[in-house]
Amino acid sequence: MDKLKIKTKILVDATENMDTLPLAKYGILKTDKQGKINSLVNYTKGMQPNKKLYRTSLGAGKNNSDFHYFPVGMFVPIVNLNRIIVSRKATTKGFEKNEFDFTQLQLSLVQGAGALAAYVPFFDVKPNDDNVGVLQSEVLNFKGQLLSILDIGDQDSAYEAIQLTILSGLLKINLEKGLFYPDSLINITEVKPVLAELFTRSKLWLIENEKPTFYLEDLIALISFTTAREVVD
Repeated sequence: MDKLKIKTKILVDATENMDTLPLAKYGILKTDKQGKINSLVNYTKGMQPNKKLYRTSLGAGKNNSDFHYFPVGMFVPIVNLNRIIVSRKATTKGFEKNEFDFTQLQLSLVQGAGALAAYVPFFDVKPNDDNVGVLQSEVLNFKGQLLSILDIGDQDSAYEAIQLTILSGLLKINLEKGLFYPDSLINITEVKPVLAELFTRSKLWLIENEKPTFYLEDLIALISFTTAREVVD
């Protein structure tokens, strides 16, 4: 039988059994002794929760005891990173064998990989050159989950906005418990560094309007100053 040659812009490997991983079998990717693949971000047992990497999450979920947030880098192998995306167990290291055998966790992993796989050929970029914000918005648009938030229902009108604001670093979440504490007050001293990181102009406004309490009208004034536009409530 003649060999069939197929050309594709992106390849997603979602093999469940590491012993039969086709990418490794045919020498496309190398695996370690446990049959795992080295990604741009190795998702290991000790990394959760990571205060920076959760902001690049493409999926989230919970097993019996732990919350997981899957950073975009875990889907991109170091070798052949231009055209291959890997999902499922090949990208997790140091966990128990059945630790990810939960439907919601698996769906989040697959949806994250799928969003990345669709983004790459559509925008004609490499997997490691993606715009994480655009990817995250797409996952949310199709009712995916980027964060596990137990005290905000997914029917809440602000559910998607809250997730994106948390991922920006402006709002906080207890990563270990999956709690947002929606009734708690925002400490302006915690928000200042993130605002300065995201919006350089905000530094000037914060210096001129230093105060211990931050109200809604202050937020509107800050947005107006930072964007040089008038905000109408």
